Amino acid sequence: MPAPVQQQSVSPMASWRVAIIDDVYAGPTLQAVKNSLPEFCADVGADELLVQVLSDHTQCDFGNANSVTDAGIVALDECRNQLTDITEQLEKLFLEFDQRRNEVATIEQNLKAHGFLDANIRKYSSVHGLFAGEPFQLVFLDLLLAKGEAESQSIAKEIYEKFKAFILLMSNSPIFNPQQIEGFRRETRLLNGFFEFRTKSDLCDRERFRIQMETLPKDPEVCHAIHNFVMALEEALGGPIDEPPMNDENAATGARLSILPRFMHTLRALGLHDYALLCELTLRSEGHPLGDYMMRLLGAHFLAQLLSHPGVKSAVAAVDTMRFTEFLPFGDQPSPSFHRMYADATTEAVTTSWGPHPWSVTREPPASDAARAELATDPSGETVEAFASAPDAAIDEEAEHMSEILALLGMQDDERDLPYMQLGDVLVKNEKSLVFAVLSASCELQFVPTHVHRDHERLRDDTVLLVPGRMRKVGAPQAKNSHTTSGLMEWNGTPHCIDWFDGKLVGVPHCTLRNLLQDRGYLHHRRLQTARALELQQAVLSNLSRIGLEVRPPFPQDIKIALYGREPDQSFVLLGKAVPQGGLLFHGGRSDQRVLVLRTTTFFHFGAEMKKYADEVASAAGAHSKLKTGLPAAATAFMAAMGGLKLPIEIPTSAEPKPIQLVDSSGKKQRIEQVALRFGTFAEAPAPKNKDLMFCLSAQEE
Repeated sequence: MPAPVQQQSVSPMASWRVAIIDDVYAGPTLQAVKNSLPEFCADVGADELLVQVLSDHTQCDFGNANSVTDAGIVALDECRNQLTDITEQLEKLFLEFDQRRNEVATIEQNLKAHGFLDANIRKYSSVHGLFAGEPFQLVFLDLLLAKGEAESQSIAKEIYEKFKAFILLMSNSPIFNPQQIEGFRRETRLLNGFFEFRTKSDLCDRERFRIQMETLPKDPEVCHAIHNFVMALEEALGGPIDEPPMNDENAATGARLSILPRFMHTLRALGLHDYALLCELTLRSEGHPLGDYMMRLLGAHFLAQLLSHPGVKSAVAAVDTMRFTEFLPFGDQPSPSFHRMYADATTEAVTTSWGPHPWSVTREPPASDAARAELATDPSGETVEAFASAPDAAIDEEAEHMSEILALLGMQDDERDLPYMQLGDVLVKNEKSLVFAVLSASCELQFVPTHVHRDHERLRDDTVLLVPGRMRKVGAPQAKNSHTTSGLMEWNGTPHCIDWFDGKLVGVPHCTLRNLLQDRGYLHHRRLQTARALELQQAVLSNLSRIGLEVRPPFPQDIKIALYGREPDQSFVLLGKAVPQGGLLFHGGRSDQRVLVLRTTTFFHFGAEMKKYADEVASAAGAHSKLKTGLPAAATAFMAAMGGLKLPIEIPTSAEPKPIQLVDSSGKKQRIEQVALRFGTFAEAPAPKNKDLMFCLSAQEE
């Protein structure tokens, strides 16, 4: 059995509560010893005295295999130390069960050695008592409990609903069956990224256990926020909503399946890494909050699913061909449906009325990320403190210059958080007062707080463009001096149009909005839909407008990756075969911002190949001294730096092999000097000029 992980000095997850659920804790059963029980009973049955001794200890007849009960097996296991004369037979009888028991014991030891407190580790043979105490953050769950996979699925569902804990599904079988694991996830409606499968042999391996713990999401607030986001959408759609079965041949076309299960499958299949890459790689420098952006993506996806449904497609096609040869009379009862649909097509709800930028509300880092509160360097080259909560000194200096502008305008800084506004936000007091719509481009208003990123900050006296307008009830004449109308918006349950005064554009310093409008009773609760906002912006600003659209999400592309190792003559040799779909290529906001993310299986495969090649070179006769030390050091550096499997690799701008550079969310880069990456289409082995490089990853698009 592998030795447990060595004790670490600092535990980032010391406060986590961990549950291990495995029926091995209930003791052995007939099922656990079925392969060796007939031989054991045959051996002891030949000795009547021994049969009697076993009967006295267990109240069970072991002279006949058909007479043995589960209780008898448990009792025999408990008195094994007293039956020293048949130690060898007992060890053979309980061999398979002892192996299972030793595996979970090693997992317990590895947890403690990794820094989890013994008092926080709980063991269960079933669901009994699991939900009686405080919630758990991490649960190891055996795939096949005593009552089969259905019992594990039931427990996993309840864990998800009550704890929102990360679930590590584990099995004694060394064979990984992706379809079985995906079927388990669908049946339990678990979220991808908060649920993984590992064989117990992997969890007993010291290095793989360490890497598994390092790859866990460590911020419970982030995890709970994503869980609650998905659960809220499911409830709003009338949940609980089951996922489509994997064997439904028509699930892709929707011939037999409702779009809701397919939509929820898309949502649940998003991993935490997907949210992280979207937020940190695409949205971070733009200042677009993740929740708002996700709702736009999901809205587009939901509409696409609806329009791709065969029944809907045929019905839409039939309606498209219709012409009405006469106008039909309206009924006596008013029909609000048309007004409601039209109003929703015109405006949408604002989630945080007069709130600051969501990233402006800082918090203390979680215990597991305490080290991240140290100074970090952001892409601009400036040093900032993670999770900062106080304004930057540079901003205070800037305030002196702001005051001159505000004094010239006769205005005062409200000295409050800048309200987070977007293009199309509508500010309304009542049906008699002026209405204002924000015309500044969202790409300007989506500023980034300086403790997150310095390249896209918002100065307090930056201008917010407003166009005034006035509400009027549907059917009333259009206001004078108005050439543009937005309709339809409900106000106090009554549908209104808004006539905009195109020639009365107002520019207001951002830091005065609250004094001018919020403190005077203006509400910030509706926003023009993007198309309607752009229509208004173009009408008012004409050729002077700058239209800022949402940034595109990073579209991943499958990458084939090959591994090369250096030979004594300084050339490189291919190690094994190239791995198809070994990683994913993500494009950032600029053409030169490209990163490579290795798949988990590829990382372990390359790590094993590096170690194997280093051992072969070291054991070869007359091995080159530099390679004997350089290859193992390079393999170790690669496994250590990439161990977290969270950091993407920056793709070099040239085809020349360059030392790997890992990029974290702050833009800080970490080099692996001994391992290179080249990107492109190559027919030959790499030939880097840097003689310190021991390995090279060669990546190309599929």
